Amino acid sequence: MPIYEYECTRCKERFELLQTRQAARKSNSPPCSGCSSRRTRRLMSAFVGRSGASRSESRSLGGSGCGSCSRSSCAGCHSA
Repeated sequence: MPIYEYECTRCKERFELLQTRQAARKSNSPPCSGCSSRRTRRLMSAFVGRSGASRSESRSLGGSGCGSCSRSSCAGCHSA
């Protein structure tokens, strides 16, 4: 079951909600976990996927690097 990220347009609180894809499509904006406002919007989430021949090589498909790394890809951090 996917975890969806939301942001409240009222108080700017960001929160996650575990729900099925079907429920996410059907549901109106979920209430904010901070102020209970229904003025929330779903965010695009970044995710990491594996690529290449090496098991230790992974790259962020969301534009951010590994942990505290500022690179957009692990290719520069890991030598083949």
